[in-house]
Amino acid sequence: MEIERMLLVMLHVGSFVIAAVGIAYADLSLFKGKRVDRGLLAWASKLVMGALIGLWITGAAIIAIDTGFQLEAITSRAKLLSKITVVCVLTVNGYLLHRYFFGQLAEPGASFKRMVNLSAALAAVSGASWMYAAFLGMAKPLARLFTYSDFMTLYATMLTLSLVVVFALLRPRIAGLFRAEVVARRAQHDNEVNARRKRRQPRNKVRPVTSHEAASPTASEQAAA
Repeated sequence: MEIERMLLVMLHVGSFVIAAVGIAYADLSLFKGKRVDRGLLAWASKLVMGALIGLWITGAAIIAIDTGFQLEAITSRAKLLSKITVVCVLTVNGYLLHRYFFGQLAEPGASFKRMVNLSAALAAVSGASWMYAAFLGMAKPLARLFTYSDFMTLYATMLTLSLVVVFALLRPRIAGLFRAEVVARRAQHDNEVNARRKRRQPRNKVRPVTSHEAASPTASEQAAA
């Protein structure tokens, strides 16, 4: 089973690398212009989602080899339990990002401030969780020193720092993205309303001149004669 485990670890690491690439492109779609590149963001989010599924599958297979899914064996390994916790957080956070952040970018709602704050918090949790997942992958020497509580305390500290940084530095950018989408939606709505009004306005039709009217002299012509 050692060869199988080695291959699974390689696929697991590969899934993480793909997720990192997807996150980088998602960030690029948000920060490269005044508005969101929705095509790039949709592609990047699908890439991250696929990578997350790959992490679940390969991780579960590795756990099956190492522990046989025995609950006592899993809970006795603080680092493994921490990995499972972080991946669960990433999964829930990813769903919320798609449900609220991406959804609100597509259809901006009225609760502007609340959605900006929620989106900033979700972005902070995502960034901290992916960084901590990478840290856990390299934290084998700490597995014998740290308890699950120690790992979670460190994770909570990273989450707190990430929240502070995102709200201080990135929240204005997120607010700007939402504001740009709101302005664009209003402009699109106004254009559609104006177009409907123009279509409803009656047009002055020019009545065709008959041959009899063309042959008969006008009043000015008669006065001149």
